Amino acid sequence: MRIVICGSNAFREKMIEFKYKLNDMGHEGIIHPDYEAFDRGEKQEVWNQIQEDHAKAKRENNYIGWYHDAIVNSDAIVVLNYDKKGIANYIGGNTLMEIAFAHTNGKKVFLMNPVPQEVSYSDEIGAMYDEILYGDLSKINKIKMSCEMSLKEVADEANKIEDDLGLNIDDVLHKVTQEVGEFNDAVQKFRGRYCRSNILIEDVKGELGDVIFNLSFICNRIGINPDEFSVFAKETLEKFKRRKEDYRK
Repeated sequence: MRIVICGSNAFREKMIEFKYKLNDMGHEGIIHPDYEAFDRGEKQEVWNQIQEDHAKAKRENNYIGWYHDAIVNSDAIVVLNYDKKGIANYIGGNTLMEIAFAHTNGKKVFLMNPVPQEVSYSDEIGAMYDEILYGDLSKINKIKMSCEMSLKEVADEANKIEDDLGLNIDDVLHKVTQEVGEFNDAVQKFRGRYCRSNILIEDVKGELGDVIFNLSFICNRIGINPDEFSVFAKETLEKFKRRKEDYRK
């Protein structure tokens, strides 16, 4: 999953730490790149501006807009709510907005700790979060996302629907060829090749979804579990490694 890490600036070191923890767990942890720049001692003029005039820094660096867009293009957020300003499990106004961005766009909201009770908007937080991790980030992998279906489950359902429609595997094989061509066109348009289309990455993802859907249907129909795609890809990777010298030649 793509997971945006949210929280107060005071927790920036933990944001960096948790980004890499999520990556190690097989997810894509996302934080604003400025946090890592600050940690390296870079962009100190921006960090100083944050300390002196936080509102101005947010506006001039488009921090609110950046988080909105990152959350819309993610699967979930993790809120690092630790003690701050004498408030247990602190969540500030900015993080409250980020929780709202996630909630209203159908993204999962994970709180690292329980809802803070010493803020006036605790009810609003309570209405929007999905799971509390109680300090254990690994619980994310134990929580089945309500929007998740395995490729096998997708294929099983697709097989039933296409049986009802009277479609057969030959029809779908023909469709795969068409969908691969459309995926190729979308990638080339996104890259600006051959035309000046303003196609979005979401359009490319849509075409990729069509390819995966139809491949899953075919594989499932002939007895190959689509959930094993990553296994097959890994086997091909090993072959590719063995052949790399040939490719260099």
